[in-house]
Amino acid sequence: MSGERVDVTRLTRELELDPALRSSIDEVLAQYELDLDRALIKRNEAYERIRSGFGRMRDGDFSEMEDLMNAAREASRRVRDVNERYARQVSGLLPEDLRASFERRVREAAFPQVYRASRVQRQLDAAVGFEDLSDEQRERLGAIRASYQRESEALNERLARAWREAEDSMEIRQMFRGGLNEGELGELRRQRRELDQQFGERLREVLTDEQLDRLPREREDRGPRLLDMRRGQRGAGRGGGRG
Repeated sequence: MSGERVDVTRLTRELELDPALRSSIDEVLAQYELDLDRALIKRNEAYERIRSGFGRMRDGDFSEMEDLMNAAREASRRVRDVNERYARQVSGLLPEDLRASFERRVREAAFPQVYRASRVQRQLDAAVGFEDLSDEQRERLGAIRASYQRESEALNERLARAWREAEDSMEIRQMFRGGLNEGELGELRRQRRELDQQFGERLREVLTDEQLDRLPREREDRGPRLLDMRRGQRGAGRGGGRG
C-alpha cells in the first residue's frame, strides 16, 4: 500500500538537525518504532495467510481469498496509518525551512510509482545542462521544463489520490484483470503518459540530432504492482520491508 514502506526514521535521519531538536524528535521516533513493529507483525501474519491460500484460489475459490485479501489490506492500512501519523508528528516539530522538504520526501516515498522522475523529466534535466546549447535553445528548454514541472505536479497530486482510493476499494478480481487501468486511476495514468509524450516531442523539436543522442535512454521503471507479494514481507531486521 502507498505509505506502507515509508521509513519515517530514515527520512528524519537524512535531515540536518541541531542536537536539541534531534533529541526531541528521537523521543517521537522511539515510540514510532514500537508502534510500527506491532503493526508489521500483524501485517506479516496476514500476508502468510494469503500465501497459504493461493493454492485454493487457483482452484477457483475466490471467496476465501477475498476475505484473506481484505484482512491483509486492513493490516497494511494500519502500517500505513502508523507511518502517516508519525510523519505528521515529526513534520510538526520541524522548522519551516525543513518541513516542506521532509513532507516532499514522505510523498515520494509513499508514492514512488507516481513521484519518481519520469524519463522525460530526466531528459529535460540533462538537456538544460548541455554546454553546447544556443541562447535560444537554453531559453526554450527552460520554459518547457518549467511548464512540465507545473503540469506534472498538478497531475501527480490527482494521481496519488486516485491510487490511494483504488488501494482502499479494489477487489481481488479487479487486481487480477488489471484494475489499475480502470476508472479514474486508469484515466489519470493515461493522461500522464500523454503528458510525457507531448513534452518529449517538444524536447526533440529543440535539440539537434547529436544532442538527442546524448539524452538518457534508460528503460522506464514500470513501478510496483498494487500488491506485490514478492516484496511485501519485512524481515526481522530494521528496514527489511520498506522500499
